[in-house]
Amino acid sequence: MSYKTLRLIYPFAAAIFSGTLLTFAFPKYDLGWIGWFAIVPLLISILGRNAWLVFFTSLIFGVTFFTGVFSWIFDVPGYKIHHHFLLGLYFGPLMGLFGLTVNRIARRWNTGAALLATPFVWVSFEFIRSNLSFLALPWALLGHSQFQYPLLIQIASYTGAYGISFLIAFANAALAAVVLSFFASFEGDRLYKVSPASRKTAISMLLATVAFAGLTLLYGNVILSQPINGQGIKTSVLQGNIDQKMKGNPKKHSRFIMQKYTDLTRQALKDQPELIVWPEAATPGFVLKNTSLYQQTTSLVKEAKTYFLIGSSEYPNLVI
Repeated sequence: MSYKTLRLIYPFAAAIFSGTLLTFAFPKYDLGWIGWFAIVPLLISILGRNAWLVFFTSLIFGVTFFTGVFSWIFDVPGYKIHHHFLLGLYFGPLMGLFGLTVNRIARRWNTGAALLATPFVWVSFEFIRSNLSFLALPWALLGHSQFQYPLLIQIASYTGAYGISFLIAFANAALAAVVLSFFASFEGDRLYKVSPASRKTAISMLLATVAFAGLTLLYGNVILSQPINGQGIKTSVLQGNIDQKMKGNPKKHSRFIMQKYTDLTRQALKDQPELIVWPEAATPGFVLKNTSLYQQTTSLVKEAKTYFLIGSSEYPNLVI
């Protein structure tokens, strides 16, 4: 393969590689540690390049990541490959705009400034994606990949998931700065046209990452080492394990689903819980708008004589 061909292919290969790596940081793979360096290839590939190339490169990264991380949706009845393609195309352009923004900062100022701005830009687009009115989808934020590390995520009580996302994006930017700093000693043509980050910038960002991560872990250790205060409550959490095909046809299987949770509830009552929890979307329909379903549910609650937390898909009444 010629050098010219390799140079053309590289940004697209880097985008697919980063998108695939980031997918592995989330369930079902749960390799959260990969998130700390997953977007480094993407960052390196989008700096100093043509704006259109950067947009499509970052879009491909977004399509690769979102179609990969949401592959579980194929378990939902009626969900097909073309729906998945549209999902990727819907969220992909947001990552395209992320790449354009970072690239523009690099062209306007320098590589160091672009990498320093990366965590701010990343979290901003996560916030936009999470608050797009009825188009919002606040799933698979970068910070969500760290759910297996309780020491790390305690800071979310103040910053939310965005704070964890910021820290991980900063770590990726710091590693990209370190990689790019090595190209300061090379002359002539390079695989990607970008002014390398200075060694001073790279070392500063790396030390800042270590400091931020260290303080975050220290805070997490302090919080988790404290005794749990307050009075506990006895809770029974139920899981009916209803097949998705049955949940997708609630009219046909409503009786079975309600009987399943009724039986589980009565079994749980033997332990005299103070709270019984049903899972997300447990009821086969809108319990607040279906008279029969409402009566079944309230009758069971009165029989149990305890508190319930019931997951039910609902929609608000619109007043025009």
